[in-house]
Amino acid sequence: MDKKDFIWLTRNTEIDNVCDCFEDCDTEPVIFKLFRASHLPQILEIFADNSTTLHRDNQDTCRLIVTDMTVSDFCDIALQHNSDLIYNDADGRIYYDPADRRKYQHFLRRNTPQTLSQLSPQRKLDILLSISKECYMNLHDKEQHEAALDRQADKLNALLQLPISPEFWEYEQRKIRLIAADIAKIPHIKEKLEDFNTLNLPEQKKLLYKVASITAKYNRIKNPQIVLLTAEQLRQFQLDDWVEADAFALDRTLYICADKLKKQSGIRCLALAWHETNHIAMATGDYSRFPPEENMLNPRLNYINSVERSYIFHPQEKINYALEKMFIAECVARTGVKKLGNTFAPAAELNVAAQYLARSLQKKY
Repeated sequence: MDKKDFIWLTRNTEIDNVCDCFEDCDTEPVIFKLFRASHLPQILEIFADNSTTLHRDNQDTCRLIVTDMTVSDFCDIALQHNSDLIYNDADGRIYYDPADRRKYQHFLRRNTPQTLSQLSPQRKLDILLSISKECYMNLHDKEQHEAALDRQADKLNALLQLPISPEFWEYEQRKIRLIAADIAKIPHIKEKLEDFNTLNLPEQKKLLYKVASITAKYNRIKNPQIVLLTAEQLRQFQLDDWVEADAFALDRTLYICADKLKKQSGIRCLALAWHETNHIAMATGDYSRFPPEENMLNPRLNYINSVERSYIFHPQEKINYALEKMFIAECVARTGVKKLGNTFAPAAELNVAAQYLARSLQKKY
């Protein structure tokens, strides 16, 4: 396996073996889980000379078992390409250590934000994707790595100055118009939105699920599940201290704070369901017609979400918040809802994202 194919695997798959100890995994056939089902032809090409078995689950997640390659064999390949596999005994899973990670970290340390901002978009993405780290040997290692990222936020932001094509942006805007049009067709939608806070919890959840389903349809992904949590339960997911989340997406499931459904406007609550479903779509959907943007939306960049000063520059967040502003405006116009209440709750994020999205559209590859 050449280095280019190996790096593609580290950026677009997870190793899906689960074992009680690394020695148990060592002799098992290696299992790759794809982030995007649309990448199946590419991984099949990489392992064209191997014996493989393909599995799909009801969420259309693809897992490829390479029956004639053990985890130990793949670990040897990783070492050949200046990478490694790390076993986490907390969850029994194996994680990638990106190829040339230390080289890229050194490059990041010794260059200024101004120099980094002048790099090509692909070079920026190579650096961003290569310095990610998902597994740590101990808590001290994790804290040191995250502290280093916080100190280098200005440099991360320089690397996140990435262009977005007008064609991609129009494609995303068209989906918003289609989604809002379908939402407007939901029976009694105007009344439900204006009286959203008085609906009982099952009725609120049913409406949110409908919005998530419509969003999934136009993004060509399977419908996500919705789990309603209390504010305290939401905090137990150990989100960063500076984050005050109303909702988040994890493993194709939306987790929404039920307490917030009693306080936010109906339109704002619909935006929560749309926003988090769109995150799932960006991370797992088919963006093959827009290769640069697909690379930007790579889930491997999710580590940026833990860096407070860089969070809004994350391509997924920047695009999603800018689209959310349009989603709210389209839903208001198409449903005719009058009682808006607290509609633009994350006003800072929406406005900043719109500004930086406009700058990204002006940049060129």
